[in-house]
Amino acid sequence: MKLNFIILAFFCIGAARPDDVSSESDSGRSVEEIINQTSKRSEYYKEKSCIDTKRIRSTKVLDNRHVVFKLGREKYFLVQLANRCPGLRRNQTVKLNMRLNRLCEYDTIQGFDTNSYGSMMEGARCMIPGFTEVTEAQVEQLELTLRDDLDKARAAAKEKRRLEKEARRAKRQAKS
Repeated sequence: MKLNFIILAFFCIGAARPDDVSSESDSGRSVEEIINQTSKRSEYYKEKSCIDTKRIRSTKVLDNRHVVFKLGREKYFLVQLANRCPGLRRNQTVKLNMRLNRLCEYDTIQGFDTNSYGSMMEGARCMIPGFTEVTEAQVEQLELTLRDDLDKARAAAKEKRRLEKEARRAKRQAKS
């Protein structure tokens, strides 16, 4: 009974929201001071160290460094690997190596590749550094950005090959 009363009193009185507090304290500061302040990562990231695998609805590999887990209807968690993960490719099946029914930081993820014989080959195991909560719009924007970066890299490689081919052709003509 006391616990119910305490909880009810907390909601009736209302808790101070962090954005209310910051707006009051920021009102006396200049814009330059606010812009130049250093923020802690925890102030602008919602990070989790574990997610419940029973709640995972889908897993989407964006590239060899980014994987998105969809939990419930509108919760998304992004895993940003520190380095490229060999064997992890876009829209590929993945294997989660975990303890119990929770996927946590320091657990591993690995891609599966189908070889020419139709059998599945496991990719390298890559450690999960943590989970960052993101919105669906952020996931879509990340996909577009990664796709644009890939297109730019392909175009640059194509241009490099074209220039090398022209250099070889010019060298052959100079010898003739």
